[in-house]
Amino acid sequence: MEEELPLRTRWVDYKQQEYDPSQIEPGWHAWISYMVDTPPTGDKIMQTGLRPWELREHRPTLTLSRAAFKTYSTTKPKYSAWNPVAAPR
Repeated sequence: MEEELPLRTRWVDYKQQEYDPSQIEPGWHAWISYMVDTPPTGDKIMQTGLRPWELREHRPTLTLSRAAFKTYSTTKPKYSAWNPVAAPR
């Protein structure tokens, strides 16, 4: 029998070729990340349905897209760029 690597026994098969890891439901994410031992299908608390604090529809992750959050600064930089000027010979 071949030995398996630890923490490599749970995975996700996505329906679509273009998948988004944020599409995993919270209960399944906890199970696949080894936060809980029982999958949501075996946990009575997770089978209660949609919780009041959960979103009604899926909101995709916007990382690496044009809509991703970008930081900006409103303060003046402490240093300015310096372009050396060589004296003509």
